[in-house]
Amino acid sequence: MKKVLLYGGLALGGVVVLLVAGAGALYASTAGDYAVPATVDLDPGLPRIEVNGNLLHGERFGDPDNPTVLVLHGGPGGDYRSLLGLQELA
Repeated sequence: MKKVLLYGGLALGGVVVLLVAGAGALYASTAGDYAVPATVDLDPGLPRIEVNGNLLHGERFGDPDNPTVLVLHGGPGGDYRSLLGLQELA
């Protein structure tokens, strides 16, 4: 029984050492200076609309005289490209 516990402990210790060594190798191989892209606030290439004096990222489609339908995409980090097909309904 003592040998089973001893070998089991050694095996577990070996696995832990391998995991730590692997994490260290991944960190060392990916470390470096990476350029951080400008935030969306500073990107003039994104479509914008002004609503009551506030600048929002968005697009308008269709006849402005028709009733407005507002479509919001998912939460922070969500993308609206999946909703672009809705412009055909405008």
